[in-house]
Amino acid sequence: MKIKDLSSRMRHRITIEQSVNTENESGGFTTSWDEVDIVWAEILPIRADEKLRFGKVNAEISHKITIRYLANLTEDMRIDFGGRYFNIRSIINPQERNEYLEIIAEEGVEQ
Repeated sequence: MKIKDLSSRMRHRITIEQSVNTENESGGFTTSWDEVDIVWAEILPIRADEKLRFGKVNAEISHKITIRYLANLTEDMRIDFGGRYFNIRSIINPQERNEYLEIIAEEGVEQ
């Protein structure tokens, strides 16, 4: 895939977030999310499943999210797309050329 062709398809603005644990008053920890970067992306749905968990049906929708190369991106981060949250499951650097990343992410799943 040529990066020039990809640029015209990256029309979604996403926020990359990283979890931060902060000690609370009772000695436990509270998890919050801090912004790492805001980038343009192409978002494509690739699979949808419904699973029964604790008596509730949960939808799990997988997406392929393509962004320009971001060196500090890890699978511990998540993606916020207009209030929809995607948990990063894998990060692929095609041909190891550091031009763009293909992210496989799930929506509708708690991390």
